[in-house]
Amino acid sequence: MTSSTLRWSSIFPCVTATLASCAALSAHAASPALPDPCKLVTLGELAKITGPVNGPKPDEHTDGGIFACEYTVVSTGKWITIRLHDGARGPVKAPGGGQASVPLPEFGKNAFLIPNFHDSVDFYADKHGINLSVSMPTSATSVEMVKAIARKAMARL
Repeated sequence: MTSSTLRWSSIFPCVTATLASCAALSAHAASPALPDPCKLVTLGELAKITGPVNGPKPDEHTDGGIFACEYTVVSTGKWITIRLHDGARGPVKAPGGGQASVPLPEFGKNAFLIPNFHDSVDFYADKHGINLSVSMPTSATSVEMVKAIARKAMARL
């Protein structure tokens, strides 16, 4: 082997690792900043949909940029969660192959609702590279309430 071949073969892994790191950093830098989920729907708007609520209780996780905001409906004690995460993970998909999901094209091509997943209603959609979910316990009116909350939140993404 020539000395230039030896040098290149010893440098190549370093160059490859550096390029991969730069690509990962640029992809991360291109991701949109996540808005505060507690500001996507006002307390007044929530109260018109669900009745008076307590909250918000913000929650920030360090395991991948998931941000959540939880409220409690005063009259029932039931929770409402609005959650965001970076859409760089790809569009949210329905669990279990999507058998229980209901497409909601009025909210976007990847939007769907799961009307009863472990005793909760769960809405999922993505907009501008951000994934949104809205969840609350299952009840006779929770599907319409979750959709109304999601409509408000989607308008502000």
